[in-house]
Amino acid sequence: MGYGNLSDQPYGPQTCHPDTHLAEILMKTLLRNLGFYTDQAFGELEKNSDKYLLGTSPSENSQPAHLHELLCSLQKQLLAFCHINNITENSSSVALLHKHLQLLLPHATDIYSRSANLLKESPWNGSVGEKLRDVIYVSAAGSMLCQIVNSLLLLPVSVARPLLSHLLDLLPPLDCLNRLLPAAALLEDQELQWPL
Repeated sequence: MGYGNLSDQPYGPQTCHPDTHLAEILMKTLLRNLGFYTDQAFGELEKNSDKYLLGTSPSENSQPAHLHELLCSLQKQLLAFCHINNITENSSSVALLHKHLQLLLPHATDIYSRSANLLKESPWNGSVGEKLRDVIYVSAAGSMLCQIVNSLLLLPVSVARPLLSHLLDLLPPLDCLNRLLPAAALLEDQELQWPL
């Protein structure tokens, strides 16, 4: 596969450029595999949260770091391409971005909901919190999502608007999770004490 001037080749709304199709398959596969490892880690946390209270730790079932790094790299490349080339909402790159984020954002919402439920069900203790933090950070709802949201702010509104409903769906579970964290009450009290 070679790189060339994509504007020379006619691609209508029904067809897809082969490069973006392969990228879509790769990104979908990486997200699915990353989700599998995240689900596995959550299952282990939910099953063994009482063992963390006793100070024992289950066997490590960490995900391969290269999955996270590769998916992050592909996302950064796609977002940078969309930003640098001032593309319109009808381009194949934006279509790829939308398809990918329409899979990733609901997955991130589920991760936040699951995290909040885990914190509600298990009494707070440092080892559960640390393990949960580690699981979230390397998941699609962690550092990867922060980079995506910050990058979306740089794109034209017309490109980001179709993702707004998925982004808004993230907020209630994220707010619930933040309120369950041990420092949340202290921070809220400090914010309320600020002079107006």
